[in-house]
Amino acid sequence: MEKPVLSLIIPTYNERENLPILVKRIHEVLRDYCSYEIIVVDDNSPDETWKVAEELSVYYPVKVVKREGKLGLSSAVIEGFKHASGEFLGVMDADLQHPPEILPNLIEEAKNGKDIVVASRYAKGGKIENWGFKRKVVSKGARFLTKVLVPQARGIKDPLSGYFIIRRDVVEGVELNPVGYKILLEILVKGNYENVSEVPFTFGTRGMGKSKLNLGEYANFLRHLYRLSETVGEVMKLVRYMVISVLALFVNMFFFFILTNYSSLNYIYSSILSLEAMILFSFALSEIWVLKGEQVKRPTNAVLRALKYNAFCFGGILINIGVLCLFTNVFDVYYFVSNFFGSIGAVIWNYAMNIWLTWKTK
Repeated sequence: MEKPVLSLIIPTYNERENLPILVKRIHEVLRDYCSYEIIVVDDNSPDETWKVAEELSVYYPVKVVKREGKLGLSSAVIEGFKHASGEFLGVMDADLQHPPEILPNLIEEAKNGKDIVVASRYAKGGKIENWGFKRKVVSKGARFLTKVLVPQARGIKDPLSGYFIIRRDVVEGVELNPVGYKILLEILVKGNYENVSEVPFTFGTRGMGKSKLNLGEYANFLRHLYRLSETVGEVMKLVRYMVISVLALFVNMFFFFILTNYSSLNYIYSSILSLEAMILFSFALSEIWVLKGEQVKRPTNAVLRALKYNAFCFGGILINIGVLCLFTNVFDVYYFVSNFFGSIGAVIWNYAMNIWLTWKTK
């Protein structure tokens, strides 16, 4: 039997109402486009989703893998990879939030030589429907942390997407051991690939059933992020930078105290000068300690890097001054305390911007 072009893995748990709708839509999209198989990996759903999948296999190219218990989305995807025979391996959710209508676009990118093709909510043209403020904040915060802690995610707009296609050899021979549900992030760190492409899509509204996201999944995500960051050595860099940041805060507050109490400078000008002293201190020590043993791609000249560092830290200055003025003039907080909180905001901004924009390493 000829191998299919695409093996599409769909992990399920209590999705009996959504699965028939999804499978039919996939078939309508792919039947005249390419050969395919759908691999449903079900964690022994109480609503017997696996039984619905078996019934669908009579009419559609569906394989069913029933597991003994709720073992998690990521491990379900890995199990699906083991049963896949296609040239390309795809992953999507069963809750109808991932539209199968863009599958041909994803496959075309893979056929054109892309190793990993991500269906992206955040690429130009992508969007999210019906998310509340809390969900948006959590998502943006998770993306921010991911890009700070995982270098492989920094050039990708949606590294936490659950909808993607990869070439088979990206994961062949690779030991995947993710925690939680962000399997793509694990593949980005450990996979064998050269390039990644993103295709925008609209993240839709859930069909029937309840979302699987809860505090436990958020905790698993943070554990997974920490493990991956530790694997690539980013945790130690972050720890070193945070130590430097604490020392830099003392430098900032020392200069601010001297300038405000022993010179005629206004506290705002004193803040600017003391913040620049903090920036130069943290840059010099970071060059020596945070980047120890690594070579920076661009610019190779330390003076140019210092200028670039300062340019990105201009945002930190604005944050520092903004917090200082807001707390002091609006909330009547003592300006020394206001400057302390402004400095913390500046440090966070400076690290996030420069760790992947100034200190790109070879």
